[in-house]
Amino acid sequence: MTDVLELKELTFRIPGFTLGPISFTLEQGKILSIVGPNGSGKTTLLRIVAGLEPATSGDVRLRGSSARNVPVERRGLGFVFQDLALFPHMTVEENIDYGLWVQKWSDRERAERVASLARDFGLAHLLRKRPGELSGGERQRVAVARALAPRPSLLLLDEPLSSVDPENRRNFLADLKLRLTEDHVTVLHVTHDIDEGSFLSDEMAVLWAGQMAQFGPTPDVLRHPRSERVARFLGFNVWKDGESTLAAFPSSFTLDLSIPGPTYLGIVRMFGRSLQGNLIDVQLDGSGALIRIDLDPRDPIFETLKVGNAITVRCKESIPVAPDMEGSSPTPGA
Repeated sequence: MTDVLELKELTFRIPGFTLGPISFTLEQGKILSIVGPNGSGKTTLLRIVAGLEPATSGDVRLRGSSARNVPVERRGLGFVFQDLALFPHMTVEENIDYGLWVQKWSDRERAERVASLARDFGLAHLLRKRPGELSGGERQRVAVARALAPRPSLLLLDEPLSSVDPENRRNFLADLKLRLTEDHVTVLHVTHDIDEGSFLSDEMAVLWAGQMAQFGPTPDVLRHPRSERVARFLGFNVWKDGESTLAAFPSSFTLDLSIPGPTYLGIVRMFGRSLQGNLIDVQLDGSGALIRIDLDPRDPIFETLKVGNAITVRCKESIPVAPDMEGSSPTPGA
């Protein structure tokens, strides 16, 4: 399978922040989500691939050739950045059509492509409107449709759902995934939203303080974080057990002591209800780690809990992770 994108020892340095060195390849038709906390360098990496920021060293290779001296407009990329950059004087139809017109598609091909994308992204009734007349979510859909229209060899997505309200986010995400899969689009996607990244991507990279903390198939990264920082970012509980640092999902903990697994004593620090069930925060004796437990909402013990209660919890399944070193918190980036 052809490599559409290859980064080779890519670095970017400004005072107070270093990105890289970063190396990876992205194959044709694959979707790679780069996730990480704010300031980890995600958007900077995307802008370097786009040609909007110069790398300090290393190389960006597109379809087997170095793009170091290739200007933005000749890289054959599609972009959806956070500011969207829609043409305010053009209608929705004209915005989507723009890239096709630049590439000199025939009138018939352009009309068919615009109609297809407008239908798939729920924009057919908005084609005559201008961006200023649209909601944030509608503008986001237009930006994605415009980027996809000329069938770019690589699509760059920077927080593509940032302006979509929660009610419409799931539908938009499903529409986007379907279109990317059907068109066999190669995508480099940046987000801090783990759910968004895990739904869209085939592969996932966790960027932390400018460094690639973990890279691999999305299911492997989500289930088997290698370090404490990655585990915490992905929503795992992390605690010390003797000489080991362990991680487990909140759902791996139970108050049912008849289930196999190690037990831990702790103190209830907080509890409350959520959409998923009932949550308890317990500070473990010894390590002092604060862990979260997803409690079955039907469990009657929830009604008896009080802050400060001593409690015994059992962990059904955990994995060892590498402990963080001091000074490993993110530094300012983009």
